[in-house]
Amino acid sequence: MSKSDERAAFSKRLEHELARLPEKVRGPTQLANQFNLRHQGERQITAQTADKWLKARAIPNEENLATLCTWFGVRYEWMRHGVLPREVPVDPLAYPLSYESLLIARQFETLDPEQRFLVGEMIKQLYTKKPPTPDGG
Repeated sequence: MSKSDERAAFSKRLEHELARLPEKVRGPTQLANQFNLRHQGERQITAQTADKWLKARAIPNEENLATLCTWFGVRYEWMRHGVLPREVPVDPLAYPLSYESLLIARQFETLDPEQRFLVGEMIKQLYTKKPPTPDGG
């Protein structure tokens, strides 16, 4: 398979996976924004990079492919080469993260260690706090 055929096949798989998402991602700017919220690497992508993926002018590097696979819940071999099976076995305890959850997580990552500790302790307190009973107890 030629490089241009590989890029075209990847682009079709990317479009397919984007169409399956509950939150619709339209265009390279939205793709870059949503991708960057999920990406744990040092370098974020630009709308221009996302456009290259969508228009079959480039295939993401391994690190970026791993982020896409995690986001879409698909295997690396499927996303990169089209090798079936497509889906990764699903963890029954996992749930899809909302945009707000991802944004909060991204903000949390920017805090220094002491601030992270304090936020973590506050969350533990809120999470373990029992709601009041009707009798006030």
